[in-house]
Amino acid sequence: MSARDDRERLLRLDAETRERAQREFDRPMLVEAGAGTGKTTVLVARIVAWSLGPGWERAVQRTEELGIGSEPHDVARRVLSRVVAITFTEAAAAEMELRTSRAFRQISAGDLPVGVIASALPEDEVRRQRAAALAEALAHLEVCTIHAFCRRILAAHPLEAGLHPAFQVDADGRAQQEAVREAIEQAIRSGYGEDGDPDLVALAIDGAGPAELEEALIELVAQGVGESDLDRDPFSPEALERFFDVLEAGIDAFADAGVERVRSVKRARKPLEILDALDRMRQRLASADVDAADGLSDWLVDFEDSWSGLRAHLMKWGKDDFGTNELDVLGEERETLCAAARGWVLLLDHCLRIDPKCLERARRVLRPMLAQVHAELRRRGFCSYSGLLSKARALLMEDAEVRANWQSSIDQLLVDEFQDTDPDQCEIVAMLALEGPEDRRPGLFLVGDPKQSIYGWRRADLRAYENFVARAAPDARQRGRLSKNFRSLPLILDEVERVVNPVMRENPGVQPRFERLIPSEERCDASPPAERAAVEHWISWDRETIEGAVPKTLVHQAAELEAAALARDLRDLGSRDDFRWRDAAVLFRGSGDLEVYLQALREAGVPYAVERERTFYQRREVIDAAAFVRCVLDPDDQLALLTTLRSSAVGVPDAALLPLWAGELPRLLAAVADAPEATLPEIDSCIESALTSIPDDIPGIERVGAW
Repeated sequence: MSARDDRERLLRLDAETRERAQREFDRPMLVEAGAGTGKTTVLVARIVAWSLGPGWERAVQRTEELGIGSEPHDVARRVLSRVVAITFTEAAAAEMELRTSRAFRQISAGDLPVGVIASALPEDEVRRQRAAALAEALAHLEVCTIHAFCRRILAAHPLEAGLHPAFQVDADGRAQQEAVREAIEQAIRSGYGEDGDPDLVALAIDGAGPAELEEALIELVAQGVGESDLDRDPFSPEALERFFDVLEAGIDAFADAGVERVRSVKRARKPLEILDALDRMRQRLASADVDAADGLSDWLVDFEDSWSGLRAHLMKWGKDDFGTNELDVLGEERETLCAAARGWVLLLDHCLRIDPKCLERARRVLRPMLAQVHAELRRRGFCSYSGLLSKARALLMEDAEVRANWQSSIDQLLVDEFQDTDPDQCEIVAMLALEGPEDRRPGLFLVGDPKQSIYGWRRADLRAYENFVARAAPDARQRGRLSKNFRSLPLILDEVERVVNPVMRENPGVQPRFERLIPSEERCDASPPAERAAVEHWISWDRETIEGAVPKTLVHQAAELEAAALARDLRDLGSRDDFRWRDAAVLFRGSGDLEVYLQALREAGVPYAVERERTFYQRREVIDAAAFVRCVLDPDDQLALLTTLRSSAVGVPDAALLPLWAGELPRLLAAVADAPEATLPEIDSCIESALTSIPDDIPGIERVGAW
């Protein structure tokens, strides 16, 4: 297919997806929305189309059946109260609610919001009247994070969920940390004595003392782990059988990828060692007779001996970095072997981290502590942030009546950023929208982009996303894709495709395939200045000082070089008549070297505003300014006074501080507001006395003589 044909195909699919989102409400629909494709616009358009059309008609029908108020504002309230939109952040929820309100008000004024299809709405006069009522009733629309939604479920059924009727969310984790420390302190008081807990002592000898136990307990509570979860033996025969099955599947993947072909590679020592290790592993798995943690420890020692020296070469294979001779013999099997190597490295790393004996001791030690922490939090009426999810999931799973009531209270369930959901969140959505009688399930609309899944550290699981999609939308007609990008210039999208497409290989459960984005018509008409490339790749080398081979650039050197180059570039841009400083933005992966860049901008005279800067309050000028304000607000704050005197604005040398304090300067300054005429001469005298008492031979004293 030509690039032109592919573009037309993607644009056609994009348009179909946007229209179906506003017309199909009776079965689950999944939309994969690439970056900048207007997914929030699609979500808002769906809420608007449902509320003005099928949702309104359904609410009117219920009103007639129940014989209750049928005024437009009553109907609007019922329509919106049965729509739940779940977002990933509170900021995203506020944005969606604002845009939904704006859309209703635009329609009530006779305008059509961007992204809303007129033919999906009722006739003009009807939709204007309904939109006006819906705009006034918007407070009844539930747009919230998954945690807020789960809190709502639990607040409606606290006793069924085993919670205090007036439970609080331990948002900052303070109550959790206090309960954890109490449990650990109690355990170590009895556990480190002569008749103490040998497991606790053994963990301490291995480096897992109170601090490490506290970290582990906090993480267990944060992940919603209950004490009963630690009752399960991770080394039971069934668990070990599953473990070995996974390893065997990894070896089979190598065989299916034609790894034997590398035997014919000349002078290939590492590939041959990998083949030998695979053969030995298959034999050991066939004869494995491991039935406990001790046996697994010995088995893993042999495993590490076989594989630790081969990981680097496996990583090269996993990154599609094959030698020339390897490529010659692999042929079409190259990509398959690449995927097999990536999977095996993941298994290898997991196995090399396992310490069965330590894990077994930790399980026995942490189990009673975890039970105590949960009991204390329950007694005090606290629920952890993650506990909102785990308890809501357990409640919906165990109480069929509660689950049915919530299903019947929702007409449309929308979930944004679905790629960042974890298994618990997937299960909550599934129980509400995929289980039970079909006529009682709410409509389900999911928007996600697996390429943007970045919250693995919060248990977001791409495999959970893929499994849920296969379950919720088994029919290809239930899926759609947004490919029209409204954010970036064509040249930028082309460069992203050129750089990312060759290396972003699909690996189920780990990484999705690359998907092309098509620039919108408006962005096609825009272009960067002719003298500048749309995308520039900067290399952190100091070419003026390089002689011979190019050395590796150290991290701090790279930051300094990049900061200087960035400041020069922005200063050059600032000299143009058509450029405004607010037209430029600098994005950072992290803020560790931020001050290096800010200093370069200051030296170049480039004005800037920092959106988020962790070091802002650590900067000298900010500390000095804050101290000066504290001096004014609290004249008795001697620390603030000392900071102000030593600041660059005042410049009092350290040698003068003791004489000033001996002359009672802090007391005099605190009293000046009440009696300025009497106090100011005393202050002058104190300063003169301190000035004459400073020795002349102090190094550098002449540079601060103006204080």
